[in-house]
Amino acid sequence: MIAWFILLLLLAMGVVWFALGASSDHFVAQGRYDVALRIVALTTLRGTGRSYLLGDVLTAAGRYEEAERMLRDAIDHAGGSKVDTVLALEDLGNVVMDTGHFEEAQRCFRDAADILPNRSPSATGMAEVLLRRGGDAARALEYIEDLAGPSGLSRNKWTINGITSDDYWALKAWALAELGRSSEVARAVAAAIRHTNPKSCPEVAATYRRLGMAMQAMGRGAEAKEYFERARNADPSGRWGVLASYSGLSRTPVGLPRGTSTSSKIPPASLSASNISSSSISTR
Repeated sequence: MIAWFILLLLLAMGVVWFALGASSDHFVAQGRYDVALRIVALTTLRGTGRSYLLGDVLTAAGRYEEAERMLRDAIDHAGGSKVDTVLALEDLGNVVMDTGHFEEAQRCFRDAADILPNRSPSATGMAEVLLRRGGDAARALEYIEDLAGPSGLSRNKWTINGITSDDYWALKAWALAELGRSSEVARAVAAAIRHTNPKSCPEVAATYRRLGMAMQAMGRGAEAKEYFERARNADPSGRWGVLASYSGLSRTPVGLPRGTSTSSKIPPASLSASNISSSSISTR
């Protein structure tokens, strides 16, 4: 009888801990990073997994100095776990990319791809580094198209590597714009908006920021400004909101502090940031 009671108690505790862990993702999607950090700290034991999870949330929050420290710790103490190492490398690549260290970012994404080839985040990371650095949009587009392969976007590939079709289309729009292939941009913009989760503040902001860069590359300043503004509104205290704030000031935001024309009609920014702001989302 006692054994059954202990077993039921352990099962109940497991359910509670799982629910708390899932709720951290929920709060990240709302852009409520401080709450997500408290939940991660509460529900994870010390070690590589804890360092990575904290680093992941800190990266999304744009708290680069703290994120870098946690992610390097996760990489140094991965204990042979390929998945943990790759996830930490990809996040670290994003941190150093955002702070203008493009060569180091490329090394992170290459190292991640060497360990687990064909992962979407590694390829999109490499593409974004090239687009931000400038001068190699053709190579960036190759990385983006490699995700799809000759037969087009594969549902299985997205299932294995994460649902990154919004990244694919938004980065493709940016690369096409940089290459002067303006007639192809509208379709990519529409697809990026369609595939973005409207309930995730960081995802909405990432899409809008990249689409703003595409408009900027085509010299369409008013539309670029609109997209950047929507990105800031969607994720005002997070990584992508900060990047959008800098995007209108220079071609690429380089060196952010680690502690802090075509006849095709471009679709309007139809994802409503006001509908997904953290103040308007239930915490249930």
